[in-house]
Amino acid sequence: MSDLTRNPGPVIVTRYIGWTNTFGARIMATHKRDYETIWRHIHTIHDNLSDEENHLKAAEGLLASWPYVGDLKIVGRGRDADNHYFFCHI
Repeated sequence: MSDLTRNPGPVIVTRYIGWTNTFGARIMATHKRDYETIWRHIHTIHDNLSDEENHLKAAEGLLASWPYVGDLKIVGRGRDADNHYFFCHI
């Protein structure tokens, strides 16, 4: 049994948000703990980074701002047509 199945951690979902009249393109990272608690982090896209790297930076930014106690780290990732998913381990 892998560590992920024994001690699953939170999942971070990132998605691209396009340009508006007031903001440039950015990536929003979110984690929904329960029906009333959602943590978010907005990452401004850096042109010198790839799409994958920008999504990873957004997820890492959310991790850095979380109130969780302990050492959370990203141990896996995936994506579909709309979002990127980052799997964390406590």
